[in-house]
Amino acid sequence: MKKIVAILLALALCLGTAFAAEVSEITWADVADAAAQIDPNGQIWTLDGINCAVWIPEVLKYVELSQEEIDAGYLAYWATEDNTAAMGVQYGNVGDLSLDDYAAMLAEMGISDIETGYVNGLYCVTYSCTNEEGISSNVVAFALEGDNIVEFSFTAGDEGYEAVASIIAASIQPAE
Repeated sequence: MKKIVAILLALALCLGTAFAAEVSEITWADVADAAAQIDPNGQIWTLDGINCAVWIPEVLKYVELSQEEIDAGYLAYWATEDNTAAMGVQYGNVGDLSLDDYAAMLAEMGISDIETGYVNGLYCVTYSCTNEEGISSNVVAFALEGDNIVEFSFTAGDEGYEAVASIIAASIQPAE
């Protein structure tokens, strides 16, 4: 298993994709070929609760959520078997904050690397943060209808996984 992960991560690094790319707009079409090279068995998952689709490589396994996690706003979670790489999808009510207001609030909280841009035509905010346990994450946030924001959070710190995470982030799009 570790060999497969290493191969996937090495290939992702070779493709030269970075999570916080200086591109203001990225589309799935920009990275679909790279995704197929990294993992031809990757699948598009649909998150019906937010009418969203996302490509997930085979190495990330879906993890069933507890009721406590669902109550905390988690919609979905994937991780490698050894839990060294993961992606969580969480939503929360932010009142009448726009994404730009949300980005300003994050900056006031000391969050770093805040950028705005578009993924598949959807306006988003990306940022990096470290939680109370010292775990670093790269996050891409989108506004939902109403007062909700959905965040796709990827473990950070491993260049290979960050490259794969950038491809996953570029796949986020409205479900058909």
